[in-house]
Amino acid sequence: MATIRKRGLRYQAIIRRNEHAPIARTFANRADAQQWARGIEREMDLGTFRSNQGMSADILLRELLARYVSEITPRKKGHVQEAYRINRLMLSDLASRNLKDLSPSDLARFRDERLKSGTEAARYDLVLIQGVINTAMREWGLDLQQNPVTRVTKPKPVRARERRLTDSELTSIVERAHGRCGGVLLPTILLAIQTGMRRSELLSMTWANVALAMGTVTLADTKNGKPRTVPLTSEAIQILSDLPRDTSNVLPISANALALGWKRLVRTCGIVDLRFHDLRHEAISRFFEMGLNVPEVALISGHKTPSQLFRYTNLKADLVGEKLRRSTVPAPRAA
Repeated sequence: MATIRKRGLRYQAIIRRNEHAPIARTFANRADAQQWARGIEREMDLGTFRSNQGMSADILLRELLARYVSEITPRKKGHVQEAYRINRLMLSDLASRNLKDLSPSDLARFRDERLKSGTEAARYDLVLIQGVINTAMREWGLDLQQNPVTRVTKPKPVRARERRLTDSELTSIVERAHGRCGGVLLPTILLAIQTGMRRSELLSMTWANVALAMGTVTLADTKNGKPRTVPLTSEAIQILSDLPRDTSNVLPISANALALGWKRLVRTCGIVDLRFHDLRHEAISRFFEMGLNVPEVALISGHKTPSQLFRYTNLKADLVGEKLRRSTVPAPRAA
């Protein structure tokens, strides 16, 4: 006979038979728990029961995180960053909580503590924990009726940056970037503005994938893991044509060297609050100001949805106004 016991606001059915390992499942009400138990016991009596018992909720969140970072994270494009975040989470007090006892209030306290490190830090961690638990419920048979993270209010995403590069800032950068980082820093910056490529995409470009005659660069390694062919502006073609081909990589500079070189450059120029990634925003905004439509810009940038693309778009009202005036259709006159 199954044991039905109340645990908080839910009911757990436990079946113990000598010929089978104990099996348990939790339900929202007693009737569902009893019905499930009767069905399982009948299968055991008939000899048709096949245990697919997955994972008990009597497990630490830390153990769940450890399995996820070992089995799931390595398959992802951003596995290095995710592994770092999970390893940090495993050291938190929250990770020592048992899944069956993990409550929304525990997660809310964790969120409020992480908010001290920033809104995005708190949001990313909650989304990651939710994904780990979802995977365990869906693929590992975790005996949990509801993911507790879904009952916690997550911080809203940080508003998209609206920083645009000014003409005077670009002039200063061009004047002071010559010769830095072995002469690679300036062409890297200019190509970022002309192509809208991410830093990782710029640094992964190889000459084998550059087709200047066709005016394209094929990126084999992109953020979403799929290759992308980027059409080039005349300025980008000229920049690439002027570069030496001493190495297989178009831009022979490491990510760390680029980061340090950029930081020193903007400090020398006296430029405030301008990140290298803002150059991608700048490029995408310029593409729209040039008159390209959403599918055309998405082809260049690699964004899959308009909502993602628009977070990178900050058009200048005066330029849009000029475009409107050039294409204004005369208003019909009254008869």
